[in-house]
Amino acid sequence: MKVSELLKGRNLLLVIAAVEAVMLMIFSGIIEYPDTPSYVSAWADYISNGHLDVLRTPPYPIILGISILLFGSCYAWAVCTLQHIAFIISVYCFYELCQASISNKRIALSLSYIYVLVPAFTGYNNALLTESFALSGIVFLLHAVSLLHKKINWLRFIYLLTVLSFLVLLRPAFLYLIPALIIYYGINFFINRKGKELTFVGIFATLFVTLIMFAYMSAFKSEYGVFSASRVSINNQLWIARNYGLLDPQYIDNQSLRDCVAEAYRKSGRQQLNDSIALLEYREWKSHDLVTLQNTISESMRRESIQWGCRCFGRTYRNLSNSPLIPCSNYYIGRILFAIGISLNNFILILFVSIGMLIWNFVRRKSFCLPFVLCILFSLGNLFTVVLAAPNDWNRLLYPSLPYILLLLGSLFSQPEPKANSLSER
Repeated sequence: MKVSELLKGRNLLLVIAAVEAVMLMIFSGIIEYPDTPSYVSAWADYISNGHLDVLRTPPYPIILGISILLFGSCYAWAVCTLQHIAFIISVYCFYELCQASISNKRIALSLSYIYVLVPAFTGYNNALLTESFALSGIVFLLHAVSLLHKKINWLRFIYLLTVLSFLVLLRPAFLYLIPALIIYYGINFFINRKGKELTFVGIFATLFVTLIMFAYMSAFKSEYGVFSASRVSINNQLWIARNYGLLDPQYIDNQSLRDCVAEAYRKSGRQQLNDSIALLEYREWKSHDLVTLQNTISESMRRESIQWGCRCFGRTYRNLSNSPLIPCSNYYIGRILFAIGISLNNFILILFVSIGMLIWNFVRRKSFCLPFVLCILFSLGNLFTVVLAAPNDWNRLLYPSLPYILLLLGSLFSQPEPKANSLSER
């Protein structure tokens, strides 16, 4: 077989991804963020000693820790190499997803090339952050669900279970995947006459992962007093509450925290602060235990529930220009992609147009395309998480949604055939 015949379609995509990986490793180098040291210290100070870290869940610190043990001072290069390998494998999975779920094969192939060639998809592969594994992991999850839908066996069940467990432990923000999958398999039960066994297997895997997270959060509570996966969500809610004047000192039981909040309001009032000032104030408050902070936030939400809702809507409106297509490696490339990339408003537009098309297909053709139902459910879950949990940096929480966006975009230009997803086959 000629080389020209080998370098077609999927094979060419994999070659391009491998060349990109080598070029990024050579020319970009390792990128560390302000969050990076916290993952290293989580391993060194807590997880390696059998304790849970208050900020970081175990998967990424463990990957860093094992790399430190095996490769010493070169651990960062080893981790980034692993991230590139995971991305290259995800290219294969994304190609298979596009070919299986998009009827127009040219559009399917074009989306695969976008996934490989747009720098935003590979920009975090050289960064010591969870983003790279999060993006690749989402593609693996969609691939696992797709394989299990075609044929149920133990290997595919374990594939789904492993990927889902890894993702929700990697980033607790991925907890939205659990209810989304339960809804997806519930829909599958009603529209697929052969879907009872698949629904049982899928929901069983999802509930098993739920038990894993429940056990982890219970262990966290026994160590830190709060039923949560990490302190990050509490930090974010505290930031939001302070930045929008939703903390009322007279309803804070802890005297020390009440004095801190009152002093902050005396200095700057209740108006919205810029991030640097809000961060300085937060650093003064973080010495308080998690139980005190959690109780303060809960009381604020109870008393100011309408204001919390309005503030979430207002933050969404003000952040419509935030784009997840900004790679971490180059400022100028980032500015260009910011101008042409998928921003939050485009994300919302694609999502709700896709929902409209889904309803239209159901009304006119009595059919659902299940892969896109799943992408819509995941996108809604991620959007809900971003609105509630992101105080100032929306890009990193939106970043793993890029595969959903591409697949939904493909669905708008290529109507799927009903086949087994048709209600008329029941």
